[in-house]
This record gives sequence, structure tokens and C-alpha cells, in this order.
Amino acid sequence: MADLAISIEAGDRRVAAGGQLSFVVEVRNLGTVVDRYTCDLVGMDSTWWAVSPPALELFPERDAAEGRARPDAPPTIGRFSVTVRPPRTPEARAGEWPVGARVQSEHDPDSRAVEETVIEILPFGNLEADLLPSQISARIRGTGTVAVRNAGNRSETFEATASDKAKALSYEFRPESTSLGAGEDDQIVLKVKPSRLILLGQPQLRPFNLDVSGDGPDTPPVAISGMLQQHSLIPPWVPRAVTTLVFLVMAALALWGLLFKPQIDDAIKQAVDPVKSQVAAIQSNLPSANNGPQETTEPESAAPSGTTSSPVGPTPTPPPPPTVPPGSTSIAQAYSGRVGAPSGTSSQTFDVPNGYVFTLTDVFLSNTGGDGGIVRLFRGNQEMFDWNASDFRTLDDHFVTGIKFAANQDIRVSWNCQPNTLTSPAPGASCNTNVVFSGTLAKSK
Repeated sequence: MADLAISIEAGDRRVAAGGQLSFVVEVRNLGTVVDRYTCDLVGMDSTWWAVSPPALELFPERDAAEGRARPDAPPTIGRFSVTVRPPRTPEARAGEWPVGARVQSEHDPDSRAVEETVIEILPFGNLEADLLPSQISARIRGTGTVAVRNAGNRSETFEATASDKAKALSYEFRPESTSLGAGEDDQIVLKVKPSRLILLGQPQLRPFNLDVSGDGPDTPPVAISGMLQQHSLIPPWVPRAVTTLVFLVMAALALWGLLFKPQIDDAIKQAVDPVKSQVAAIQSNLPSANNGPQETTEPESAAPSGTTSSPVGPTPTPPPPPTVPPGSTSIAQAYSGRVGAPSGTSSQTFDVPNGYVFTLTDVFLSNTGGDGGIVRLFRGNQEMFDWNASDFRTLDDHFVTGIKFAANQDIRVSWNCQPNTLTSPAPGASCNTNVVFSGTLAKSK
């Protein structure tokens, strides 16, 4: 059998956040001794409620008749007054709160009783909003942030709108609205765009009003004043900088014409005159144009059995007499020709002019017809390289250390022709290749 019994008096259990609710907890001593009792409230923040008195001393109920005969006897039944004051904050969320009134014996700590009840906290709406930054800078479009916080105790959806008296601005919100629970916050991006741009001039201030509201019936909207500082497309310092730059350029040109140009002209003239004399002397010693490239045909013994050795293609033009640029002793030179004979071996020869040394650095072969055969490169009678024409359509070889060819030493290329029967099916088909040599032609020492 329990040593105590408690009950909560019936009454309104609804309370507004920031308001106050009181109810009574009745306690009956069912034990055999005089006992002292305390009461507290479980299920709710301890700072939201208070109990009065702090403790009750009760006489045992079965000794009540005897106790009434004594004027100093404590009562058998006592009452605690519980006051609930939920704060007007998001933590006091709207809705039903199950709580329990707990009474505990001081004589027997294990003797306790709990009576449950439900307290309903009524909803309220509250909104906190701000514009960051309060002054937005822009040339074409400015961006700000609307900070929104649901300071009420219920979930709610908020949206923002903006306007200006001059109707000189357009607005865009991302997102257009935001749903927040009690105590939650979010940000809405605001983009402000002026209807007219400023090409050049001082910044202009354009005020606008921002309204943030919720969908709750009792949530007051928040009005915010904002400012757009519109700058010109061309910053004000640009014209000044351009003017200063033009002035400096004109001053530099004037200084050049007055001080430096006459001295530089004299120095150039003194340096060029000796070079002109050297160029004239070199040109007088250059060889004639008779030592150009020649086309020859290899002897029959060099061709395979049953082949001919007639060259195909136009006769290459002899290179012009080499001209050494002023101030140098060598020039770049390129020789080119076409080699190819039907089912035979043909060759092309290029002679180095008297008084010069040719350094071969590059060889380019073009076999666009996809013909076969062996292409060989000779220095005089010495074979330097050979290539299988079936392995390439174009071939470009470079030499880090050039190959020297002395005066009157020929550069000869030959091709043992095997025409491509797919691309040239007609009888008497010929091979067709372009050969280009390039290098440096230097005057012999």
C-alpha cells in the first residue's frame, strides 16, 4: 500500500508563451508517521516552473481524529501550487507538453508518486530579418543577402518583396520563399538591377524598401530600408589616367626627337657604312649561276633487271646565285626536285657551287601516291641513307649536326620505282615523289 496519494485539480491547461498557468497538486499522507513532502515538475525545463510552498508537513490520515484534538497537529491533506511560465522563445514550441507532478517523501525517499497531465503551449509568430550588406554596390547588377530567422514557436513560410518609389530598380529573390521550423534561420539571395546604366560619372544612390512577411496570422512583417550605390561602367579614374598617359607619351616623343634620335642616327650610320663595304666585296666574289642542280640518270647496271632508268617530272630549276646577307658569312639554301620512273631507277643530283660548303640539316620526302621501292641518298658515290618508300607517305628528317658537302660534291637521290597498282593501274605508271633538301650554304674559308 502506498504511503501517499496525489491528484491534480481539473482546470484549463493552456498557456501562451510568455504567459502564466497555475494548477494545484493535492497530497494525502497515507502513512503511519508525520511526514514531510516536496513537489517538482518533470518533462519541462526547470526554469519554466515554480512550486509553492517548498515543502508540506502532513499528519497521518488514520491518526487524524487524535490529531484534531491537538491544536498544534499538522493537517492530513496538503496542497502544492505549481506555476508554469514558458518563455516567449522558439524553445517553447507550440503544442501539447506531457508533464508529471512528482511528490516525494522526506521520511522514506523511496516513497514517491507522480500524477501526469498535459499542458498546451499556444503558438505565436515572430520574425527577425536583416539585409546584408545594407548598402549594395553595383555597376550592372548588385547582390545582397536577406537573413531570415523564425523567432516564433511554430513552423512558418516566409517570403520577401522589394520596391522603390522611383521604380528605377528591378528585383530577383532566390529562393522566392523559405519554410522554417521554430528557431531555424535561412538566407534569401537578393539581386538588384538598375533600369538604366551609367556610362561615366559619379556614383548614384538609389534607396529601396524591403518587406519580409510570414504566412502566420499573427506574425508581424519586418520592413527593411536598403540602398543601391550604382557606379558608372567606366570608373572615374580612367579618363584621368588616359589623359596622364597621353601627356607622358607626347613628352617622351618630344624628348626622343630632341635628345636621342640625332645621336642614334649617327651611331647607325657609323655602324652601317663598314658593312656596306664588306657586302660589296662579298658580292663581287660570288660564283655565277651555272653551278645549279642537274638531273642525271643512274647507269643501267644500278637498275634492277628488266627496268628502265628514265627520269619523270619536270627538270628542276637551277638555284639562283647565292646571296650572303650583310653582316653574315652563310645563308639558308633549299634545293628541290622530283624523282620517279616507271619500273626503273632514276636519280636527281644537286651540285654545291665552287667556293662554298653546304651543310645539310633537313630532308623532306613526299610519297603521296603510296608507291614502293627504295629511296637512297648519296654524297658523291657514298651512300648515306636509304628509305623504304612503302613505309611512308611523307617523311621529314632533321639532323642536329649537319652533313657537310664540299664544293662540286653532288647531293644525289635515287629511287628504284615500284608504282602503286591500286592508285596508278594504267600501263607505264610512274612513281612520283618530291624531294626537298635544306641547309646552310657558307663561303669556304
